[in-house]
Amino acid sequence: MAEHEVQKLQENFPCAIVRPSMIIGAWREPTPGWTISKNGPQGFLMGASKGVVRRLPVGKTLIYDYIPVDIVVNQLLVAGFHAAATKSKEVEIYHCTSSTRQPFTWASVEDKVNGYLHKYPLKSAVWYPHLKFLPSITWFRISALFVHFLPAIILDTVTRISGGRPILMKLHRNVNASLTRLEKFIFTEWSFSSKKTNDLQKWLCPSDQKDFNLDLKDLVWVDYFVELTKGTRIYLNKENLKNLEAARGKDTLLMVLHLSLQAGILFLIWYLTSWFSGATMLHLSCEHYCLDSRFVSSAHVNKDGRNNRMVLRKTHPHNRRNRIHGKNPDRKTITILHGRPKNLFTIRNKRDKTPKQRLEDLLNIPVFEELRRRPNADIFFKKLIPINGDIIADNLGISSEDLRELREHVEVIFHMAANVRFDQPLKQALTFNTGGTLRLLDVAQTFRHLKAFVHVGTSYCHCEVDVLEEKLYPAPHNPRKMLDLMTWLEDDLVTLLTPHLLRKFPNSYAYTKRLTEDILNEYSSKIPIAIARPSIVTAALKEPLPGWVDNLNGATGILVGGGKGVIRTMHCNAELDADIVPVDIEINSLIILAKELGERDHPPEEPMVYNLTIDTSNPITWGQALEYGKKHVYNNPFSVCLWYPDGSPKSNYFIHMLAVFFFHLVPAYTVDSMLSLFGQKPFLVRVQKRIQGGLEVLQYYTTKQWRFTNDNIKTAFSKLSEKEKEIFNTDTSNVNWDNYILDYILGARKYCDKDDPSTIPKARKLLKMLYILHISVQIGFYILITWIAYKYLNFMLNGVHSMLSRQSS
Repeated sequence: MAEHEVQKLQENFPCAIVRPSMIIGAWREPTPGWTISKNGPQGFLMGASKGVVRRLPVGKTLIYDYIPVDIVVNQLLVAGFHAAATKSKEVEIYHCTSSTRQPFTWASVEDKVNGYLHKYPLKSAVWYPHLKFLPSITWFRISALFVHFLPAIILDTVTRISGGRPILMKLHRNVNASLTRLEKFIFTEWSFSSKKTNDLQKWLCPSDQKDFNLDLKDLVWVDYFVELTKGTRIYLNKENLKNLEAARGKDTLLMVLHLSLQAGILFLIWYLTSWFSGATMLHLSCEHYCLDSRFVSSAHVNKDGRNNRMVLRKTHPHNRRNRIHGKNPDRKTITILHGRPKNLFTIRNKRDKTPKQRLEDLLNIPVFEELRRRPNADIFFKKLIPINGDIIADNLGISSEDLRELREHVEVIFHMAANVRFDQPLKQALTFNTGGTLRLLDVAQTFRHLKAFVHVGTSYCHCEVDVLEEKLYPAPHNPRKMLDLMTWLEDDLVTLLTPHLLRKFPNSYAYTKRLTEDILNEYSSKIPIAIARPSIVTAALKEPLPGWVDNLNGATGILVGGGKGVIRTMHCNAELDADIVPVDIEINSLIILAKELGERDHPPEEPMVYNLTIDTSNPITWGQALEYGKKHVYNNPFSVCLWYPDGSPKSNYFIHMLAVFFFHLVPAYTVDSMLSLFGQKPFLVRVQKRIQGGLEVLQYYTTKQWRFTNDNIKTAFSKLSEKEKEIFNTDTSNVNWDNYILDYILGARKYCDKDDPSTIPKARKLLKMLYILHISVQIGFYILITWIAYKYLNFMLNGVHSMLSRQSS
């Protein structure tokens, strides 16, 4: 548009247009290398000489049209003089370019640039300068994560702590933004006609040709970049040549530090590779698979975080938690109530399904298969009557008519409703866990024939206690005041208060369960209450089937993720005991303690507390679980694996985080990048981020040890008849953990991954192929490390040689 405006004025006075290409520092005038602009090559040289710009995307064999600023100025003057002298009626257009007169490629100076940076180093250098050219913007951005942004974050943090002004992150963001805008220019080659410029040069007399040189034939790019590097040092970095010797001394020191760091990184990579190369998948998955499904990331929880099916029926009603032990109590209690005339289920609407539809879905799952085969099963199922309700609604959201029927018939309540998202905001967790229990207690106290109210909590709501006894502990805050506070306090203020309120608690779940016990104690004079505190709930021991588990929540999700090669590390102390309780053992315990409480002549003065934990005479450590799991997963692999299942627990948090970076995030970004290139939807980074959230939650429980007393449940079990003990077994003293973990792996494979046992032979063949690929990658990795070590050894020797040469000169 500007050229168009010039052309409109050509009739009024003589005009000329000069079109320079990419203007760079001076070639000869006013002095070689002079520049005040940070644009173009001199800007990158400025950053490179500081040691902060270490990668540059260029097409090394492409011709870059750079033109020194003094040539541009000369051509402007000569073009103006020519237009005035000739009084031409046409606008003369001149290309002030180098591509056809003295072409430049980065390949011509690639092996010399770093030598120039060390010939004229900076005293203010942050790190040892080393500039490397990369063939694409993508490779540049990947490399920049490690050599630009990671060091920038570290140095900016140090600067901020010391009271300085951090600038490196801003610098690199600006560099990235500039490269994005310049990408077309960086990787596109143009050729410009310079005939008119050559004619203009010839038009000048010999003396003017010398004073206003336009000829580039004497320009030697290698020599030019020596002067440009020097000029960048003097005019952009503001360091004169007087401190050059001191700068070279610092450059030598930075070289030693740089090589030491490189050697340290190589050693660390070698150490990590040696550490992980012999590990197998179950080093990882076994430390997860025993963990209670409550101890998982929000990625495994329903969208709204609520698992609050509440079952209230004549003899054994209960609130149902839709997690690893959710459908098992339904199956057990429905089975033992086969002869009852009516059983009432209170179930909330969910995902556009009515309570009746949800009950039908529940009865169609495999655990009820044996019950469906019984005579008159259809008649029995008609006795199961669903009632619409919700634990967070007033009066539980139950209609007046249904509530009247419940008040007349309910004798036992199992309260399992809980928001188990550990990252749930405190206000929501309090409203559901503590407030929901309060609403249920208010309704329950109106039931005429209530004999037992069984609340299912967690053994980990008193995390500060090393030995948890079967008794109540004081609450850290008044639960009613906390609930009242949540009704009027703004969400942002609650967020600010949360760290102070949770001080001794790892998350909002443990905190709200602690407060809930205080609410239960308050109602113990009105309602017979028992508090069950299960520890780490895992797959079934025997019922309904050995190893039965029907979802990927919690431990099972981690087990399957490890078995498929997605999860490869976890922060865990393998020497600590894994206090795991099979889900059927827990459900049997709940039924027994409800019977114990209901058969009392007089209700207890305070809630009866039962720790549902492993028998101390038959413990299992995380390390033992890993050994058992290693054996069984390799014998019974999953049919679909992303990679060979390999990993290990890390007791050292730093080593664990390094493993997360190298074995979770780097492969995830690599796979997703390949998927994007082939037009597929990336998913692995998202999955790994969700997994990482779960790992961060779990590590609190896998790196600490607690002891639990469980005399109360043992006493209750001892009062049963031999027949009842057989039906409602709670004894873990004779559990064969090796066989149990085998059943758990087979159960997760069959019921969660829908992997029929007949596919195991085929899966073993796939595992062998993945093993060969895994070993091949490891060998390739070792070769790469050897090559890098070789290259850096050469680099180190060349650096020492260069240092000795400078000293001798």
